[in-house]
Amino acid sequence: MSMTFTIHDPPKTEAGSLSLVGETQFKPEAFDRSAPLEKIIQSIKHNGGARIKGFLTAEELAEANATVRPHIDAASYARPDDQTKRLGRLPQLAPGLTQKILTDELYLNIMNTFLSVSHASWLGGKRFVTTEHPIVAMSSIFEVGPGMHVQDLHRDDAIWYNVRDAIKPEEYQIGRDTSISFFVAGTKTTRANGATRWVPGSHLTKSDAQPDPSKAIDAELDAGDAFFMLSSCYHGAGMNSTVDEKRLVYALFMQQPQLRQEENFALCLPHEVVRAYPLEVQRRLGYDVALPNLGWVDHASPLESVLKQKNADKRAIPGYNPVAGVADERAVHAHESRLKEAQAQAVAVA
Repeated sequence: MSMTFTIHDPPKTEAGSLSLVGETQFKPEAFDRSAPLEKIIQSIKHNGGARIKGFLTAEELAEANATVRPHIDAASYARPDDQTKRLGRLPQLAPGLTQKILTDELYLNIMNTFLSVSHASWLGGKRFVTTEHPIVAMSSIFEVGPGMHVQDLHRDDAIWYNVRDAIKPEEYQIGRDTSISFFVAGTKTTRANGATRWVPGSHLTKSDAQPDPSKAIDAELDAGDAFFMLSSCYHGAGMNSTVDEKRLVYALFMQQPQLRQEENFALCLPHEVVRAYPLEVQRRLGYDVALPNLGWVDHASPLESVLKQKNADKRAIPGYNPVAGVADERAVHAHESRLKEAQAQAVAVA
């Protein structure tokens, strides 16, 4: 596999790898879409991130760039010394790109592997184990213009007040990270135009450990490439030292479903925009309950009570029983529906 991650200041032993005396060597890797999922997962666990070459086709990228261009051009800079345009609401501004990403098998496999959660609880005399898959944390469009300064190194997951001890790479366990930061390059990103500076291996450090800028590398990407990064990694945008290059990046982070979403979609996305997506995308955007009962509206899944999606409530465990030991009709119906679907799928496979 080819590598375009580069290191510019610390000592190195081979292209794209950082090796300091007495420390673990981290070698960030780039993968084709056809690479085995397990290799990508292992690379992310060890290094903290991985590049996927050609995540979007040239046609998909051109369509996305054309769709968002009017919105970017209409946006203004926050301050004269801040040459970055930042737009949220990707599901509203770029629905085609949003649906493409949130239905992409590789994207979902990586996110599900790291961010799905399971929990055991009791309802009377019955023990239930529920598993929920990750939901979108935030979405953004960034266009970084010439003259933009270097961004301080930071961890995206600091918003959830995570506390972790330092570990060795071989001690990493799924569940340590609560979020994955995901970027797609809308244009070629280089050190010169401000590619993200990333500290590989920093996901293994103690949560309050100070970042070391000397260990940062440039996550350079070709247009259409994607970068998966554990949100516990230190990183920050680089300086755009070019005269006329603007760096365009799309972001669609995911998080564990029991956490408060970073971007408040419930307040900013029109219901008709969300309703236009397939049901599974609506769930990934955070419009369903997390079992047994997190995130309801009027004691029902927002898919039904807000978006008016009939029979979309998938809860099998009611959190509050009107009669001791008896589930409410909606939960019973949802449970029976899921059982019938599973049985039908089993018969079809057989």
